[in-house]
Amino acid sequence: METLRAVRLTTEAARRLRGSRGTGRVHSAFARTLNVELDDLGNAGWVSLHGPGPIPAPFGIASEGWAETAGLEGAPVRVEATAVVLDGRLRIRLDGAAVQNTALPARAPLPPVSECITRALAGVTGGLLPTAAALLAVDAPPTDTLARMAAPALARLYAATSAGKAADCVAAARALLGLGPGLTPAGDDCLVGWLAGAWTAGDDARRLGEATGPGLLAAATDLTGRLSTAFLTAALNGEAAEPLHGFALAPNERSLAGLLALGATSGADLLAGYLLARAALASSTEERWRCR
Repeated sequence: METLRAVRLTTEAARRLRGSRGTGRVHSAFARTLNVELDDLGNAGWVSLHGPGPIPAPFGIASEGWAETAGLEGAPVRVEATAVVLDGRLRIRLDGAAVQNTALPARAPLPPVSECITRALAGVTGGLLPTAAALLAVDAPPTDTLARMAAPALARLYAATSAGKAADCVAAARALLGLGPGLTPAGDDCLVGWLAGAWTAGDDARRLGEATGPGLLAAATDLTGRLSTAFLTAALNGEAAEPLHGFALAPNERSLAGLLALGATSGADLLAGYLLARAALASSTEERWRCR
């Protein structure tokens, strides 16, 4: 059996492993990620195993190396006291791994939205960031199919967020759930970013995010996949991927680059939702001027 050593795992991953009944299965396998569903924990039962680098899931574990993952989808998983064992083929050792706190702060600095968008668009062409950027700049949105489908929903989400109307936020979010290709579509990633933005903008904003929770998760069950729903659930509980957590704490050029490096467009889509929420929730005239 091949053995890899985990070097870091999020606080949420550690909590889930402790609460596990000890069994699960591999949901999906990629070049540098294995997504695992632990039995009987529902949306809170996902753990993602990753190769070296920043942890891209709020319930992720980063190892010192990586292994061949072909044929592991659907494989049984066993959680031991100091390891996660996959199909008797691969053991991820947990002893000695550092626990990384990626919980979002109750209040984080307001990012320089215009500057972030300008820097991000220099290297991003796909996903929803160009559409969100056009909305925030009061400009014409892109004309690709994804943008045409997303632009009205993003505009409604911005207006509902600014007005503090949870029911309207849920209605707007329904049109974004499942929108785009991939296991976590662009619309879902954008909504995860939006929830993170609401969480970090103060008590009233966090309550708005929490108030959308039941309706949003109910809609997600019908409109998108289980992994996306797990990411949305984590965001509703204030848990974020390490690059998004880093950007929220210190929205600077370095943390922006780290966020944008996440996935094909996932980081950019997370950024789109985060900036949309923070701009809409800016509470003073000065803050709104900074966002524009």
